[in-house]
Amino acid sequence: MILEYNIIFLDTNVFQSENFTEGKKLNQLLDQSIEEGIQVKIVDITYQECLKRIQENLIKAKTAFKKASALLNKEGNLLRQTEKYKQFYSIPKVEIESDFIELKNHFDSFLKEKNIEIISSEIANHNEVFKLYFDKKSPFGTGQKKDEFPDAFILNTIEHWCDINMSGAFVISSDNDMLSYVSKSFEVINGIGQMLNVFVNASNYYKAVYGILSSNLNLAIDELKESIDDYTDNFSILLYERLLSDPYYVELEYGLGEILNFEVSSLIITSLEENLVQMDIRAKVDLQLPLTYNDLSMAHYDSEDDRYWNVTHVSENSIYRLDLLLPAEFEFEIDEREVINFSLGTLYDYKLVGYEKIEENIQERSEFSDW
Repeated sequence: MILEYNIIFLDTNVFQSENFTEGKKLNQLLDQSIEEGIQVKIVDITYQECLKRIQENLIKAKTAFKKASALLNKEGNLLRQTEKYKQFYSIPKVEIESDFIELKNHFDSFLKEKNIEIISSEIANHNEVFKLYFDKKSPFGTGQKKDEFPDAFILNTIEHWCDINMSGAFVISSDNDMLSYVSKSFEVINGIGQMLNVFVNASNYYKAVYGILSSNLNLAIDELKESIDDYTDNFSILLYERLLSDPYYVELEYGLGEILNFEVSSLIITSLEENLVQMDIRAKVDLQLPLTYNDLSMAHYDSEDDRYWNVTHVSENSIYRLDLLLPAEFEFEIDEREVINFSLGTLYDYKLVGYEKIEENIQERSEFSDW
């Protein structure tokens, strides 16, 4: 495999989007880099940002564990009497300090195992960074966003590392401000999927069969459309979990949803092997999802009685448009430059990028009550 550069720098959001160490695409990228002799590096600021975000996520996890324990022992306490379910009622407490040390050690071991080198930011030029800020250039932009200083020092460190080592590099990030940065020394790549696509473009096998597959990508779309109803509940859960964090929906419950429409926005090949192709598919899915919840928009809280008054109970069956990232594997066979079999293997690690309510259907709205 021949690439323009044999150096890759990873940004913080790459780790966070892949749950720091366990993401399938991250491990695929790192394992392939080791196999191809490509050096992967991070700046020490990126390392510190990862540790900070691990700690922030740990604090959120502690809250989630406490809520889950309280809910199980309140709403689900009946099942505690059964052998099958009672094991789930002893949810351990999250210990921030000790659990952080364990996660940090795990992260450090992962970096060592995957041959990821940490580069010191001492080589960065402070004057150059502040000039970018006062000139309103990327990554700061016209808004002169002061929280972009870490990114600016990361980019400047990479600039000087490339100069010192007389080398170019790929920088993988999904941060819009970093993506807008232009350098003569390195190329900023939009996410792991795009970097894996660069790998695929450079492989010899890719050159032999890509032309055949790319002219038949409609087969992937058709195959996915035929199978998409099988994932209705999976997508419903993704939306439900996102809505749980919305203060508008209290005591939210959902029913069986229905996919009304599915459209592919973009598709890139991230891995190409004999008889197996992996793709990152960006799709819009219109999902009708029955929901019931308490609406507190007109309610007021009585601290003395510890309850809300004027609560409205709502049942709706509205339509939401989901913006989904669907990593997918397809199996294929080629006979005399013609695709004769093309089938969906699996969807994995799919993510809800965003959503919007495109049609509201309120089925029932109760009179005011207390809660």
